[in-house]
Amino acid sequence: MTVNFQYSYKDTLGNEKVNTVHFPSGIELDIEKENEFIRQLLIDGRWFSAVDLCLPELFFEDFDPQLDHGWHEFVGLTYSNFPPREIQERWEDFLERLIEIQFEYKKISG
Repeated sequence: MTVNFQYSYKDTLGNEKVNTVHFPSGIELDIEKENEFIRQLLIDGRWFSAVDLCLPELFFEDFDPQLDHGWHEFVGLTYSNFPPREIQERWEDFLERLIEIQFEYKKISG
């Protein structure tokens, strides 16, 4: 099974980029429950730092930190029975890192 993690970035002007990262997984997932679990981990149920999760950042070339925010938005998960096109870490390892990082965010923010 392959878990497809889709996320996006919108700049201040509303321009948007979308990316999907494909993770191999050795376990059968309930995608609806997994989507809900991910949303519980994220800031306001949708925001995260791509660089902290070792995901490609989707910023535009004219990214201005004075105007544009640095958060990426979780779109959702899907799955397929096709192997991932690129070599990625396992879904289970990615999810573990996501849990650890989001726990640290929550400790810092109080």
